[in-house]
Amino acid sequence: MNEKQIFISYSRKNRDFALRLYNNLLMDGYWVWMDVRLKEAMEWRPQIDDNIKRSNKCIVILSPDAIDSRWVNHEISMAHGRGQHIIPIRLQKPRADQELPICVEPIQLFNMLEGEVDYDRALKKLRDILGEPLDIEQHLHEMLIHYRVSKMLLGAVAIRLYDKHKKDISWPEGQEALGLDMIAKSRRALHEYWEKYAELEKENSSYRGEIDTLKKQDERKMSFLRSALAFLVFVDIVAAFYVAAYLLK
Repeated sequence: MNEKQIFISYSRKNRDFALRLYNNLLMDGYWVWMDVRLKEAMEWRPQIDDNIKRSNKCIVILSPDAIDSRWVNHEISMAHGRGQHIIPIRLQKPRADQELPICVEPIQLFNMLEGEVDYDRALKKLRDILGEPLDIEQHLHEMLIHYRVSKMLLGAVAIRLYDKHKKDISWPEGQEALGLDMIAKSRRALHEYWEKYAELEKENSSYRGEIDTLKKQDERKMSFLRSALAFLVFVDIVAAFYVAAYLLK
């Protein structure tokens, strides 16, 4: 068990919030794990189970989708079985027909309800609950261990963290070259990722433009059809009027 690692359990439907929380905590120097750190071309479930075992705290992002998720319930049960500190974050209210997972039910929920709670204030309170983060140097040393074992690269937030404090960083003896290699490869991977992202965004913009053009054409056609239909109805009404008038003569 890593005395500082925090596991984040969430439903895919709440991924944007989970990523925001993950990045904020990582930037603050906490050693956080969620499935964005899964190694490619390897089975994902053993990696998740292994990182639950490595953690001593488990943040659970609660929502109706999370309560229904068998994977979230599995992760909570596993963390509870290992005696970890479970921190249930209430992101959305459960449905009337739902009950909280049995491992969470006795714990006072940490309130981060969407649209009701100020995120930054709640994050500050959450940091108080989590305790002291790793210091910056230790944080990067932990990342270096993961890189040495699995060649796991740093994300954009971790790179920003390094750039912010690199003057104060002292690498473990004999590990500076490996650390700088990790930084360099991470930068290249991020650069390639954003280049690819820009290309896809450009393609999507082109497709969206074509779709908007087709929608406008369809709207014009529908407008014409509605006008034609209205005209035909008007003609029918006028014709009926004249027929009725003729019959009443």
